[in-house]
Amino acid sequence: MLVKSLKGSAVLPVVAFLAASGLALPFVSIASAEEARAPLPGGLVFERPAAPALPEGADAPTARAGMPVGRLATGRPEVASIKIDDSALRYYVRQNNLPRVEAEIRRLQALYPEWRPPQDLSTLFEVDNAEQPIWDLFAADRLEEARAAIAARKKAEPGWQPSADLAAKLATKEDRRRLMNAADAAQWQTVVEIAGQNPALVSGDDVEVRWRIAEAHARAGQPAEAARLYRAVIAESTDKGIRRATVQKAIGTLPDAEIDALIAAAGGDADFADLALDRVRARIGKAIADKTPARAEDVSKLEAAALSSSGPGDAALLGWYRHSQSDWTGAIAAFDRALERGGEAKAAEGAILARRAAGRTDEADRLAAAWADRSPDIATLALAFFAEDVNGEKAGSIPAGRLARIAPLVEARKDAAGAEALGWIAYNGKDAATAQGWFEKSFAWSPSEARALGVGLSLARLGERTAFADWQKQHGAAYPKLAALTLPKAGTSRRTGSDPVAAAHKAGDFARCLSLLDKRARKGRLSAQDSLMRGWCLLDAKRPREAAVAFEAARSSRGRIAGDADYGLSIANLRAGGTRAAATVVATLDPARQATLGIAVLTQRAAKAFDTGAYRQTIALLDERRAQTPETRDLMLLRGWAFYHLRRYHDARAIFAAVDRSLSSADSRRALAMANRKLMAPARY
Repeated sequence: MLVKSLKGSAVLPVVAFLAASGLALPFVSIASAEEARAPLPGGLVFERPAAPALPEGADAPTARAGMPVGRLATGRPEVASIKIDDSALRYYVRQNNLPRVEAEIRRLQALYPEWRPPQDLSTLFEVDNAEQPIWDLFAADRLEEARAAIAARKKAEPGWQPSADLAAKLATKEDRRRLMNAADAAQWQTVVEIAGQNPALVSGDDVEVRWRIAEAHARAGQPAEAARLYRAVIAESTDKGIRRATVQKAIGTLPDAEIDALIAAAGGDADFADLALDRVRARIGKAIADKTPARAEDVSKLEAAALSSSGPGDAALLGWYRHSQSDWTGAIAAFDRALERGGEAKAAEGAILARRAAGRTDEADRLAAAWADRSPDIATLALAFFAEDVNGEKAGSIPAGRLARIAPLVEARKDAAGAEALGWIAYNGKDAATAQGWFEKSFAWSPSEARALGVGLSLARLGERTAFADWQKQHGAAYPKLAALTLPKAGTSRRTGSDPVAAAHKAGDFARCLSLLDKRARKGRLSAQDSLMRGWCLLDAKRPREAAVAFEAARSSRGRIAGDADYGLSIANLRAGGTRAAATVVATLDPARQATLGIAVLTQRAAKAFDTGAYRQTIALLDERRAQTPETRDLMLLRGWAFYHLRRYHDARAIFAAVDRSLSSADSRRALAMANRKLMAPARY
């Protein structure tokens, strides 16, 4: 008996559903007259007409295999079973998927008009057990695994083929996935081609796919075909929600005339009057895309909606329209309203672009920095603006606050162009150590000749001759400008031209330079200029004490040579550690050199004070130096460590954090970590 045999089974709700829908009620069989009115869930009752009386002694008719006995409730005689592929119907019944059971029965009846579902739906449990796992993979959208399972069974059972229905549905679902991926990527022509290869996608009951196909035709310049597809969805659906959603989808893709026709087909204006604002939004969107003025009445309606709505959408759309018309003030006001009402990154991007276009660059930069962590697009925008300003007229006027905001972003995004820009800013600001760090990062992220040259110039300015030579040897073959770079020489008054001593010094051949000068000395022909040259050769050969003697000899001259000798002597004393001697000579120099060497003297004194543990004196000397010139990265670290050793951990951490934000390195991270550990440690009394 059907009812008894299916009690508690998964198929009983399917029977009830089919009965309630009126679709399969005539085909449900009751096993005996006694149970002709057996109740089903929900109070449903199935009736079976009594069989006609047989003549006395006549045998009851026998049924051929697969042929139901008796008449249907409609009074229409049943027909012999037709051999069909009902594997999908079996699958959906077992899954208790009621809508799919109904749709599948409709599909099979459309293909085979004389076919009827079986009298006893429990027979649908009779399945090819080996194919069931493949159906399960299909249902879970594990399509690649389903294909692999089919291939494995074909190999294990030569000659076996999946049921036609499984093969067709698997292919359709694969095509659906390809189509949806193409639509998500706005590859509209690909969507059209996939739909053309699988008509089941166009005529099926998957309205989401049909909407995508219609949109693809519209985007591909085929509005008439798109309108036909939208009309087909409306004509085939009795669901008001689907019909309404179809009109809404079409509003964003079809011209007004087609929308009017579609609304008429869907029931007329009365049912869709509230979609008028959607149509205004669509027209405004098209005006933005075309950069043309929108209708004045449409703009007025959108403005009213933007003011009255509690959401950000209409205000943001109005902002983009104002932006497309170069109305920067109106755009800023609209985007700000959108942000106040919860607008996301796109509204922030509009607010940034409008401010930038209006010349309110500082506001734009600050807003971009605030949103950079939340939006990759805005982070890219901020970096692009920075690169534009560095390479343009504002290159020399970028405030320190902006550099501090952009540096962490450059680091986080590994932006080579931004790092190179920060390198040149630091280099031109006489901070070669910071410049070197940024150039090295930019070169590591994306090598180029300019970045390789930046590293070389920074090393040269720092006097790192060995590191410079190594860098040039490593990359000079690939970058000719780096290969041609020579180390700058201290001083500016060395003889050039055909003088072999000057030529040797310029070439970095200090041994030859000194050898030639020794020969002149032995011949008694060593001039004050030669003594000056000897001082530079010895100084560059890292022999500062001997260089000081040579410069002292050159000081006996007058004029320019004496001034250069004083300058060289100060440098030699500094390099030899004679800070006091250098300071004494500095007082005799011209103002420009006096300022330069005065700063060098303060730097050396601060370093010596730190080395001897005089941390308060270190800070005082650094303060004096900072009053004359910006503090370089290495001296900021020195200041931070002085505070650290004075147990002023908050001050130390603030400095270490600032250095790390400017350019994070192993030194800055280690310093920051140590300061943080001290601040987190329990107090000791």
